[in-house]
Amino acid sequence: AESGAGEMITVHARVNSDYPMRPHRHLAEDEAGRIARRGGHFLALALSGDGCVVYGDETFADKVKLRTGQIGLFDETVWHSAAPYDELWEESPRANLIIG
Repeated sequence: AESGAGEMITVHARVNSDYPMRPHRHLAEDEAGRIARRGGHFLALALSGDGCVVYGDETFADKVKLRTGQIGLFDETVWHSAAPYDELWEESPRANLIIG
């Protein structure tokens, strides 16, 4: 099922323990996201949970497989649109993903 504009859906993600995220390489092993559709892309804020796998490397253009079977991209620019790295990770274990 596809999500309409503005619709909120919940997805789950598991991030590789050795995901080379900078400056926070200690990205949580289990992640989950609540996604909002924005301008043709899904913006996901990762929360605790599990269900799908994020395959990552330093390119920040990584495929994301959702439980729904959708494929998306992890985009470095999303981090900056939400909060600075330190603020994002010191206040809560959240990560941003662009899906769609």
